[in-house]
Amino acid sequence: MRAVIVATGQAPRLLPLSKDTPACMLEVGGTSILARQVECLRSVGVDDIMIVVGPHHEQVEGFARGQRIEVCYNPFYLYSHVALSLWMIKRDLVEPFLFLYSDILVGQGVIEGLLEQKGEVCLAVKQGSMDEEAEKTVVENGLVRQIGKESVRAHQAYGEFIGVARFGEAGLPVLHEALDWLARENLEARFTHLIRVLIERGTSVSAYEIGDVPWIDIDFPEDVQMARHMFGRIDH
Repeated sequence: MRAVIVATGQAPRLLPLSKDTPACMLEVGGTSILARQVECLRSVGVDDIMIVVGPHHEQVEGFARGQRIEVCYNPFYLYSHVALSLWMIKRDLVEPFLFLYSDILVGQGVIEGLLEQKGEVCLAVKQGSMDEEAEKTVVENGLVRQIGKESVRAHQAYGEFIGVARFGEAGLPVLHEALDWLARENLEARFTHLIRVLIERGTSVSAYEIGDVPWIDIDFPEDVQMARHMFGRIDH
């Protein structure tokens, strides 16, 4: 199975760390976030990895050359978001694949659990309390009915989307149609917007609750230190 990592964000909340370095190349315990993601994926047999890059793309490309990773550059990263990055590689999305944000770390169990899921689309979700900044989900009978930061209030939410998803073969035709539509209508469409469009078009989007498997979204400089405590060092 292929994994797609979208690393086109400018990460303003990570300044000054992200001034000259993309978020995915920031080091956690001496190893970059991206290297940790790649190691996590490959530890469960996901070797086919593609990264869509934007700012400071040369650093990611340099890393990828030594890792047998395919890279696609989004020259419109200043004016677009995740949906357009996926639209740019649409021709490569012809088989089931995993999707990851580039500024997260997850335990191996999250990837293993998603690989076992079936159906059209499955989102990894952490159930429980969250702040209003979270990408919140409303889940009924195991299916995601709504997702968003502003469109879902914290008290309504089942849990938080953690930035990892699985797209199954049955959902790919509608995904392609949705990406084409968003490329015409909204260049700034985020991943959550894409999921809402898929739900509106009848795609079955399920929630995979990750339980106690560790994960962290690295949004602020202090999150880097927290991630080091959670995930430790990788010794090679």
